[in-house]
Amino acid sequence: ARKAEVVVNTVAPYSTGTVAVALNGTTVTGTGTTFTSGMVDRFIRIADSDTFYRIATFTSATSLELEKAWPYAAETAAASRMARPCATAAPRP
Repeated sequence: ARKAEVVVNTVAPYSTGTVAVALNGTTVTGTGTTFTSGMVDRFIRIADSDTFYRIATFTSATSLELEKAWPYAAETAAASRMARPCATAAPRP
């Protein structure tokens, strides 16, 4: 029988500064942020949203593009939390 193996990749959560995003927008504009290209493919939760959105593009230390449009009311000076998927499971040979 094959057993599942779990690999945990840890990257510290990021929540520096505040962000703004428009209704139906994909651009996240940061204030006091230090976004990097290494944040592409991580996920960001904005304000009190229950959903994390994948970061598609790094533009600058204060600008990112989301993969999908923000469907909620515009946010200005909102807290955010960025995380990376932390576990994958694969069958062992």
